[in-house]
Amino acid sequence: MRLAEIVEAAVEVEVVVAVEVVVVVVVVVVVVVVVVVVVVLVVVVVVRRGEIGLIVEVIVVVVVVVVVYAAAAVVVIAIVVVIKMKANAKLLGYIDIETRIQWMYG
Repeated sequence: MRLAEIVEAAVEVEVVVAVEVVVVVVVVVVVVVVVVVVVVLVVVVVVRRGEIGLIVEVIVVVVVVVVVYAAAAVVVIAIVVVIKMKANAKLLGYIDIETRIQWMYG
């Protein structure tokens, strides 16, 4: 029974780490896509119309979108980190102090 609990806690930690990696990758991909879209829009507007005011509007809108998205991503990552800390604490709760000392000092 104790082994099953340890395995369950270890799996929980691994799942949380996997979710954390996915969240970070999604955030990076979306930010890169937004930056590329902004650059393309700015180039198209400058080349085709030469309207500086429109460029400023596009940049302001994109900056607001990126800031809101980044804030949401920070909240999600913070929640995942807290869950990971709880899962790690749960896993360490199953391991006795002698084993932990052996791991730390060889």
